[in-house]
Amino acid sequence: MTVFIKIITVLILSVPSFFLSERIVPYLSRRVEKELTQLGEEFSPLKNPKRASVIFQIIVTALYVVTAVVSGESLDLQSLVRFAIIIFIIFVLSVISRVDMTYCIIPNGTNLVILIASAIVSVAIPLIFKLKDGIFDTVTNCLIGFAVGGLSLFIINLISRLIFKRDGMGGGDMKLMFGIGLLLGWKLTVFALVLSFILGAIIGVILRVCSRSEDEIIEIPFGPYLALGSVVAALFGNGIISWYLGLLGL
Repeated sequence: MTVFIKIITVLILSVPSFFLSERIVPYLSRRVEKELTQLGEEFSPLKNPKRASVIFQIIVTALYVVTAVVSGESLDLQSLVRFAIIIFIIFVLSVISRVDMTYCIIPNGTNLVILIASAIVSVAIPLIFKLKDGIFDTVTNCLIGFAVGGLSLFIINLISRLIFKRDGMGGGDMKLMFGIGLLLGWKLTVFALVLSFILGAIIGVILRVCSRSEDEIIEIPFGPYLALGSVVAALFGNGIISWYLGLLGL
């Protein structure tokens, strides 16, 4: 019964979240376009933004519902606060994905919001509710995740610069993963990164095959893959990791 109530709640909330995103995304887009224009860089806005916004909202609503189901029957204050913040993070990640898909840029403000929300879930909630069981290990795990998330992409970008003489990762991607790493902890952060790279590689191969020129450099916005990989990790990561380790007999 509790899960049903949560599902109804998120379905109702999906309506104002849609209209809110329709306000935020154009605002961020105008700011990004202004910055790119000042820098003299070219950009290509989406040809059909309305269709894209509807598709994104369907995906986001589905993720809301899945989150409600996975969150279970718990109705204590701590669980409800965590549930609400996770829903909020999914919403912000959807905004980030829409902007990044168009301009290959993740605004600093959205990354800051993710970082603050993750800090609330991973650090503030355990301290406020005085969780006695493993609070030190929990916070330490999230802080290690913070380092793993951002620094791993920084190292990849550094290697790309040394070998290919060009950036392999955007600065926004690195900043985003600092916040995501703080939210997920190091194990789920690694899982999210691996899944994101797999998704990005699959799409990259498809785009390369469909490309008219073999020499054309295809710039793939990585934010949407990081966002999707992170949400999957948060909802199903522990179960998938346990299943995989079980197959290996570990």
